[in-house]
Amino acid sequence: MQLVLASEQLGELIPAFICTDADFNLTAIGPSIVELLPKTAIGTLLGHHFRFLGGIDTNDLPVIARSNQHVDLRLTTNSLRLRGPVLKVADGFLLATHRVLTLDKLNEGETTMTDFAADDITVATRVMHGLQQQMVKEARAVAAELQAERTITSALIN
Repeated sequence: MQLVLASEQLGELIPAFICTDADFNLTAIGPSIVELLPKTAIGTLLGHHFRFLGGIDTNDLPVIARSNQHVDLRLTTNSLRLRGPVLKVADGFLLATHRVLTLDKLNEGETTMTDFAADDITVATRVMHGLQQQMVKEARAVAAELQAERTITSALIN
């Protein structure tokens, strides 16, 4: 079976995808990272924009694709980190990556829900983190209020 998707459709499924030709030149990128790369990035080498983590480089992509391993990438001009499998496609490679959400990125608000696929666990993590922050804020407010009441009660008793 062969499945053909337009870049827009692929972007809906995998917002942070990267496509290259057989020589590792960028041919398409997902909407989640398109604003981070200059428009002139298409046609340039993947290695000019992304650094591979874990001691691999672009020449390892064919082996990684055959062995169903994942790659870790970092954008060279930003701390954006991506992770995902590599697939061999007819004219090159598809890196079906997703954003790796770090706590600093979450706190800086640099990402939005549309940067992630609908079923990405990162979305649930982001929501839970926001809830946790709100609960801690409310708990501190209650503790401060209780302390103020203790001070008043103590003053009345003495």
